[in-house]
Amino acid sequence: MKITVVQFSIRGDSELSLQEMGTRVGEAVGCQFRVGKYVRTEALITEFLGAKVGLYCRPAPVGNIFGFSGHLEDAALVAGPDGEAVEIEVLDLGPAIAHLLRIRSLGDWHLPSEEELTADREYYS
Repeated sequence: MKITVVQFSIRGDSELSLQEMGTRVGEAVGCQFRVGKYVRTEALITEFLGAKVGLYCRPAPVGNIFGFSGHLEDAALVAGPDGEAVEIEVLDLGPAIAHLLRIRSLGDWHLPSEEELTADREYYS
């Protein structure tokens, strides 16, 4: 049995606050966020397409660096019937979501570089 799950991880810079960006991103992708934690980080969170989604930020010299990520959290979504082996195909929605946010005038969203991922790990740990 083969199933497909979605994930994404993109970054964007802005002088907006987390709440303001959450409102604008939520309108652009059609979801409502609530305050919570995303991978041990204070964030705005929601769920869609079986993925837990988080919008979070860290300070930058000017404004904030935003992360917008989603990953499968519910293992039941990938369980095969009667213990059947499951092949998982991961569909990365990052490029499509980054493009959507750019055309909705929410800044230059992009896939994170290795440097950005390293900075995120250092900041959020």
